[in-house]
Amino acid sequence: MTIRSWAVAVMMFVALGATGTARADCDEDTNVTAVDAVLSGFNNWAAIRETFHRFESCEDQVLSEGYSDAIGSMLGKHWNTFPELSRLAAVDPEFRAFVVAHVNVTVDQEDLMRIIAAADHQCPHGDGPLCADLKTAAQAAKQTYESEGFWPKTPSHSDADE
Repeated sequence: MTIRSWAVAVMMFVALGATGTARADCDEDTNVTAVDAVLSGFNNWAAIRETFHRFESCEDQVLSEGYSDAIGSMLGKHWNTFPELSRLAAVDPEFRAFVVAHVNVTVDQEDLMRIIAAADHQCPHGDGPLCADLKTAAQAAKQTYESEGFWPKTPSHSDADE
């Protein structure tokens, strides 16, 4: 597990303890199971989709940031999985919207840049609208970083340890 993943894990467990459950229709046991599922990591889009639908009633800020981290990493570091995302997004518009919404300011800056570049230069034929939406979301996150003075990212000592 990377330092960034550990930081997300600690943040999620601290927030979970502080907030109790995510929403009234998500009991504490279910929320703990949801956090565990997100922290376990994902190696494919089907797993993200299944977890999203299974724990949809539990999504709060804590889970949202975990999903964003996972989605940003999948898109930024594993663009070769894009055809699977495209196939699932085509049959599940709710999941498509979920993925696009999670390309946001909580995604690693380097992943945002990779998403923008891949959406521009490696978008499979016929997937233009999904690539455009992902690129727009990544650019909006980048603009937020810029407006807050956090761009470009300067590598820290902890980043070098990953």
